Amino acid sequence: MDAFLPRRTFGLIVLLSLAAWGTASPAADEAEEALRKSGLRKGIFAVLGLPKADDPDFVVKLASGNELTVYFQSPEAAEELAVRQAAEKAGLLGKRIFAGRGPWDRIHLADNLAGAAWVSPAARDRVPRAELLRVLHPEGKAIVGPEEIVKPFPEGIDSWSQPFHGPDNNPQSKDRVARAPYATQFLAEPMFSPMPEVTVASGGRLFRAFGHIALLANQNPVLNTLMGINGYNGTILWRRPLREGFCIHRNTFIATPDTLYVGDDESCKMIDARTGEIRDQIVVPDGLGDGKVWKWRAAPSSTPSWAARRSGRRPPPRRSAAWGTGPGACGKATTTRSRRRASPSAGPSSPSTRPPGGSCGNTARRIPWTAAASA
Repeated sequence: MDAFLPRRTFGLIVLLSLAAWGTASPAADEAEEALRKSGLRKGIFAVLGLPKADDPDFVVKLASGNELTVYFQSPEAAEELAVRQAAEKAGLLGKRIFAGRGPWDRIHLADNLAGAAWVSPAARDRVPRAELLRVLHPEGKAIVGPEEIVKPFPEGIDSWSQPFHGPDNNPQSKDRVARAPYATQFLAEPMFSPMPEVTVASGGRLFRAFGHIALLANQNPVLNTLMGINGYNGTILWRRPLREGFCIHRNTFIATPDTLYVGDDESCKMIDARTGEIRDQIVVPDGLGDGKVWKWRAAPSSTPSWAARRSGRRPPPRRSAAWGTGPGACGKATTTRSRRRASPSAGPSSPSTRPPGGSCGNTARRIPWTAAASA
């Protein structure tokens, strides 16, 4: 019995432990408030300075429990070093948190890249408003003390709402903002995509539908997948599976700033452009038209047109076991026509597949030309 604590002492220890567990740090509170104001959980978040010079935990907390990439900048070497050390300790340095040193009047980010920016008290009167608007993409928000600055969409931006721009299938953009000289805005996943692939865009977002044929193994992860992507920095906002067996190579995708319409062999799904959730769907009634499979859809106005047909062949997904990045990669067979010397015994040229370099240990095998052409 001597090993047990008195009841009063034990109760005091429990209360103190609960109080410590339930009290969040000031850095966590400030980070949560910044996240709440920005409304951002995925994308690029710029942080200019610290709430307190000796408290880098604010940046670490900002990147916790979400999918943000945080860029920190300060002209103070001590602040930059403190953020780097805290991020490294948390295992986030160079992965989700990046830090640099630079003056307040020039943020080291490309134009239209960040979804949010938080300005510290020390930098509020020193960061130009125009510079904040430069690095924010449209609909991005800067938090400068009690003020919240939202970047609007510029006049003249055109959407690419349907696979060939519009319902007339004329791939001619009306955009007046994108002008030469052109530069790469971002590189982001997925780097490799299966076939076929359809992309539409509206409201600052890309919507990419990946098909059922993978030619290389690095394309397998996105077979029959639909993604919503930030059109300014490549952040994958959401993903969802597509109907297996429905060939997407057709005009059944329409993008608007709020809704993505996706027609398949079941219905036309109305997908929330921001979240990827299905909000509603249009099902062809029994006995109307030629079937329930959506063949094409066009929406030049508020009254869409559509055509449906009977269900046909349902192509299964084709996964690949070949590795490489393209022609000449080890492990990817290239289709050629073999040439033989002219002789009485030599027949016509025949198709074959062979390893590109001959150093991978593969041997050539003959396949039908029709199969090679469709592979």
